[in-house]
Amino acid sequence: MGKKPKAPKAPDPYATAAAQTKSNLETARTEAQLNRTNQVGPYGSSTWSNVGDHWTNTINLDPRLQSALNSQMDLQGKLYNMANSYSGRVADALNQPFNLDGLPQLTTDFSGDRQRVEQDLYNRGAKYMDKQWANDLTALEQNLADRGIGRGNPLYNRELENYRKSRADAYGDLQSRAIQAGGSEQSRLYGITADARGRGIQERLMQRNQPLQELAALLGSGGTPEIPQFSQAPGTNVQGVDLGGLINQQYQSKMQNYQNKMNSRGQMMGGLFGLGSSLLTGGLF
Repeated sequence: MGKKPKAPKAPDPYATAAAQTKSNLETARTEAQLNRTNQVGPYGSSTWSNVGDHWTNTINLDPRLQSALNSQMDLQGKLYNMANSYSGRVADALNQPFNLDGLPQLTTDFSGDRQRVEQDLYNRGAKYMDKQWANDLTALEQNLADRGIGRGNPLYNRELENYRKSRADAYGDLQSRAIQAGGSEQSRLYGITADARGRGIQERLMQRNQPLQELAALLGSGGTPEIPQFSQAPGTNVQGVDLGGLINQQYQSKMQNYQNKMNSRGQMMGGLFGLGSSLLTGGLF
């Protein structure tokens, strides 16, 4: 009949996990080693070294490039030191309260100057016009007299009225032009004071902001050191081994083999029991 089959022992989950972890670590180490590619180019070299699981990337620049980088960093350090010492001037400037003391005041009342200009222009124009209109009146009266048109004549009165109307219009126009000139003078004086005050404010702001601008110029003069970048080498993807799955698959195969043997043994035992029963019922014993 043979020896009864022995059921396979189930895998220890902790041992399986430990084996899978060890396999994963070996895969990771292999992949890391394959992907740490040393590079050499016109700018220098990029090399990898490792101690255990710790990798170090070392970049060695071309001596000329390294010298230029050292000079740039040295210049930047000096400029930063200058900027640091210069910051005291910035603090002094900002600690002073901003004020407008001593600047021209923005005056809006120029009515006195306007009236003076208006009166002066009107008086000068009127002085010239008075003489001109007096001469025109004398000429008009002489013309009417030569024509035999005397006082009391309706035509005389009409001509005299037209003269007076024209004279009034002329003096009214002179007054309007004088008022307009006075307004222009008022605007001109306002523009002068506003411009003077505006330039004074700009100068105060320039004095206050100049230290800040000089500090910003110092900080920006050095620039940022430029370190050449090495191209990324193509990576290698190492597929890990499903060790836990393989162990379980092996266990399932052994269990299937065990079940097959047990089934065969059961069939054989069933045949023997059937044969024995037939012999008993047949009267052989």
